Parts: sequence; structure tokens; C-alpha cells
Amino acid sequence: MTRLYFNEVVTRDGFQIEPRFIPTDDKIALIDALSQCGYAKIEATSFTSPKAIPMLRDAEEVMGRIQRVPGVEITVLVPNLRGAERALEAHADELNLVMSTSETHNQIGRAHV
Repeated sequence: MTRLYFNEVVTRDGFQIEPRFIPTDDKIALIDALSQCGYAKIEATSFTSPKAIPMLRDAEEVMGRIQRVPGVEITVLVPNLRGAERALEAHADELNLVMSTSETHNQIGRAHV
């Protein structure tokens, strides 16, 4: 039998582009519901500076309150060393490092530690 592995990113990529802040409880409820769907990985949030992406300013709280389901890896996006440190403190299963081909974009990531 072949198993397909889906990495759901709506709870990070989708939330970060919303024009208004999605309440933390709503984010947690969606991640918890997705965890029951059989996804292999869910990219729950990003450990970026709240100045850079204010919509994900609740990353630590989200990670601390979601239900962990066996077989579902919770991944997070990190732009820099400080983001990686925060993600590890929050017990992320996997870190996805942002690397840009644009020096300007890389400078923004370093400026928002």
C-alpha cells in the first residue's frame, strides 16, 4: 500500500496574509481539526518577528495549546536563528527555514529578529 503525505500549510501561509488577526482560539481549533484528518504534517505557524508578520504574533501560544496527535508532525517556518530558537523552545517537530534569492528579502528577515 502506498501512503500519500500531505503537508498542510493553510494555518501558517493562509493566516499570515489575512487582513485581520485571526483569534488564537480559532487557529488552535482549526489545527486540532486538521490533525484529525490524517495529514502527515501541518505547518502550524511561523516564528518570525511580530513586526514582520503581526498575524502570527501568537506562535508560542498556538504551539503550546494545540493537541498533538500521534503520526502528525507539527512544522513551523523560521526565518533566522532567533526564530529557530523560539521554535525549538515551543517543541516544533520540524523547522522549515526560509531562504530567499533576494538579498533585500534576506535583509528584512535579519532585521526582524
